[in-house]
Amino acid sequence: MPEQVNFFKNFKRQKFQDRTDVVSLKKFGDTADTLDWHIRGLNAVDLERVDTAEQENSSVNKLMEIALKAAGNDEKSKSELMDKMFGLSDDVPGSLVRKYVIFELGSIAPNKPANRQDVIKFASAYPIEFRNIVNNISSLTGLGAMAKKKPLPDTESLETT
Repeated sequence: MPEQVNFFKNFKRQKFQDRTDVVSLKKFGDTADTLDWHIRGLNAVDLERVDTAEQENSSVNKLMEIALKAAGNDEKSKSELMDKMFGLSDDVPGSLVRKYVIFELGSIAPNKPANRQDVIKFASAYPIEFRNIVNNISSLTGLGAMAKKKPLPDTESLETT
């Protein structure tokens, strides 16, 4: 039986980089154009942000409710203020809030959204494309980070020695 090698002995020396991909959105919007959306897999910190997004949305809703009641405002004012400040409201399902964060964190240049409102507007205008991009980011995340490949030795310098 071959000798077992400690996994972490080699793992500690390995360098990693984000796993990236391009999702091609065909016939994007009202045009026949294709849009290439650049994405990356999420890391552990990103996943924690995704996991806490639903809870944060609920907490923000509660804080806004308290602030608006103290100011004597109604439900309509609450929804408008929430939408303006955070692009969120209490009628958005928690699972969708999670997808907003996945999309926001996993999209990279040149298509990185500037803020959550951009994400919400994109998701509202193009729900199928939004879901497709989120699913692709999740798939990349499941593959983990990509090991950086060691550069191949320069064959010319080997031949001359």
